[in-house]
Amino acid sequence: MGNIQSISYFLPELMVIATVVVALIADLVYSDRNSYKVGYLVIAGLVVASFTLWLSLPEETTPIFLNTIVVDPFSRIFKFVFLLATFIVVLMSMNSDELKGVRTGEYYTLMAAMVLGMSLMASSVDLIMVYLSIEVVSIISFILAGYLRAQVRSNEAALKYVIYGAFSSGLMLYGLSLLYGLTGTTKLFELSGSISSLGPGSNLTLTVATILMLAGFGYKVAIVPFHFWTPDVYEGAPTPVTAYLSVAPKAAGFALLIRFFNTLFGTG
Repeated sequence: MGNIQSISYFLPELMVIATVVVALIADLVYSDRNSYKVGYLVIAGLVVASFTLWLSLPEETTPIFLNTIVVDPFSRIFKFVFLLATFIVVLMSMNSDELKGVRTGEYYTLMAAMVLGMSLMASSVDLIMVYLSIEVVSIISFILAGYLRAQVRSNEAALKYVIYGAFSSGLMLYGLSLLYGLTGTTKLFELSGSISSLGPGSNLTLTVATILMLAGFGYKVAIVPFHFWTPDVYEGAPTPVTAYLSVAPKAAGFALLIRFFNTLFGTG
């Protein structure tokens, strides 16, 4: 489906994008003392996005934006999880003592942007979009983990998160490039047929590519042995961020993990 025709299927994400833009502009207007009011704008935007998502009822899988993302009941369920988790954590953050001494306008803006990244993770059916959506969520997670810049433990959490994240992203990107080299396409729906037609001489390369891709996905959901970042980051990040990282990005990681490997190697 072309870009113009795809817009009508992308309305919930467009509401989130509008929320990010409004929150960003509002943060420039509000003083340090009133920057917490950006949180109310984000909450309102998340509610509007939830209603828009509720009114959109995809009956079947619909690829949009030149088959880079897909709209289906599977991704819709996870998008509700992302919106609900973000809504709850924004409310927690507005009553958190840890965040009362810092400007929080950009904090709430980043949380809204995180919803967009996670929604794309749950809907991606193209290798390039898979990587971009993971990186959007990862970079925002790095910033949120180190948001309390005056605290050493928060800085340590962000630094360790960045190091582990960069390493696992590099492994995953190499795995994706191997997969593209084997099949000649970045579309998940085409990859399945291409993989099934590969000869036995490609088994080793396919196995290495799968392991490397698991490194990137495993990092997002803290699967052993890619879980070493978890204790330090959870301890050093602000408490609402810790609650958020333990639920929403992990749900997005599992959504991507299920869609990716079920499409590539599933039989149904």
